[in-house]
Amino acid sequence: MSLHGLFDYEGEVAVVLADGGKRLRADQWEQRIWGTTLVIDWSIRSHEEFAFRVPFYAHKNFDHSKLMGPWVSVDEVNPASCDVTTRVNGEVRQQFNGSEMMHSFGELREQMSEDFTLLSGDVLSGGTGAGTAVDSTVVDNDGRLPFDKFLHDGDTVEVSSPGLGTLNAHIVGHP
Repeated sequence: MSLHGLFDYEGEVAVVLADGGKRLRADQWEQRIWGTTLVIDWSIRSHEEFAFRVPFYAHKNFDHSKLMGPWVSVDEVNPASCDVTTRVNGEVRQQFNGSEMMHSFGELREQMSEDFTLLSGDVLSGGTGAGTAVDSTVVDNDGRLPFDKFLHDGDTVEVSSPGLGTLNAHIVGHP
């Protein structure tokens, strides 16, 4: 399958579960976390006015659609309050704190465990701050969407957080 669309990024903080289960309570999440790490959640964006379409399942689910690391911090970083910065080619695009997530890790864990049996080692990431290409791009006066904020071949994306290091990615187009 070939994906055509606008390539976007979301810098995120993620947690690695110490144990799993089904129908887990949100209020017990902190005791159930083994570690904290960073994630780059890649996205393929489309727009109704564009000539191409992205299949509904492919926006977030494609080969290499998540990048994680550079390591997992154990008991040193509070994922609910850590600062995260995303840079594209050195330009700060996102700066947010884990406390700004729409849903807490406890809520994510509880919601996910309603439908799925979570396992030890599963990774939960969920949410990013403002500054992705799609939410920082404004349609021109002539009705066209400029592509300058979206990722291109040769771009570099860095997601960093104190205590979690810096996760680097270099964008390489298809051969």
